[in-house]
Amino acid sequence: MTPIPKQKTNKPSSGPVVLICAVEQERSGAARAFNFTGKEKLGCFTADKCRAGAADVVMVACGIGKSRAAAAAALTIERYAPSLVVSFGSAGGVSAGLKIKDVLVPGRVCMYDFDLTAAGLAAGEQWGGPVYMETDAAARGRLSAYPGAKAGTLGSGDRFVSRERLPSELGALGADACDMEGAAIAHICLLSSVPFCAVKVISDTLSPDEYEHNAVDAGSLFADIFKRFFDMAAN
Repeated sequence: MTPIPKQKTNKPSSGPVVLICAVEQERSGAARAFNFTGKEKLGCFTADKCRAGAADVVMVACGIGKSRAAAAAALTIERYAPSLVVSFGSAGGVSAGLKIKDVLVPGRVCMYDFDLTAAGLAAGEQWGGPVYMETDAAARGRLSAYPGAKAGTLGSGDRFVSRERLPSELGALGADACDMEGAAIAHICLLSSVPFCAVKVISDTLSPDEYEHNAVDAGSLFADIFKRFFDMAAN
């Protein structure tokens, strides 16, 4: 295996803010915060080009899972040279302190299903890279100003997790919530020296029935979350 190269310090960029989610109800929920200016084909994805006040925004719904999320992150970084990439969408609450419709702004993310322990690495540790990837402090601070927002750790993996089939790695890595995209996006941002942050709305406490019932309502919160975020950035 070839070790992941050491990362350079993030370079300032005047590029757009890229927002990546998994599914349509998350994209359509956030879209109400923006003025739509056009669409653009981006490989196998479609990018929505928007404005939030004076800020340029690109939004992509990548589909479910880490491979789709990583591909969307790589393509948007290559095409748009963003100043920030944000992973947003619903997540399952692992910690008892998170309730449905809580807003989580994680300080760090990890891939709980990344397993090279047979090669002597820790659970979640990447070859030549970290277990945890930290989110950008400035962006995290603005997102955390949302009323009631909570801090914590986000674990990402290619599983729809239920309480009956709760991966032990989530507890071992201290994950407060889980999704299927965030850490993959963070990893591409780390390799590309692009600032990364995440904001998740808890749609369920690891129950598929709860997810089906609450996913649309959870997605609808992102219009207010991002309106506040971009208003703060402008002041």
